[in-house]
Amino acid sequence: MKEILKDLLHCFILSLKIFLIPIILGAVIGVIGGLVHGDLHLQGVLNSVNRTAIRISCFGLAISGIGFVKREMLEPLNYEEKWMEYFNKFNLVGVIFFVSLFMLAYSTIIDLVLFQIY
Repeated sequence: MKEILKDLLHCFILSLKIFLIPIILGAVIGVIGGLVHGDLHLQGVLNSVNRTAIRISCFGLAISGIGFVKREMLEPLNYEEKWMEYFNKFNLVGVIFFVSLFMLAYSTIIDLVLFQIY
């Protein structure tokens, strides 16, 4: 149980680092879209960040779903010796699942904050 919690904590920290990608990408898309349409607002930028994060996390959940169903598709990506240095119990599919799930939770929090503000 202790090893699973340690792996979950490691996935949580990894998801925070990976979540910077949709934040930056969504902010750039939102700013460019706002400048093109002539109405640059914080709400539009935050909506763009939220949509980008949801799409990336859903893509990760789809990959993990495929990995759960067809394990042989992700076998060339498995390096068990190196993998065990970072995660004790989780395999690649489990890490992708939990990182994507955490990112979807962050997107839900952003969506709730946007709903309360606007």
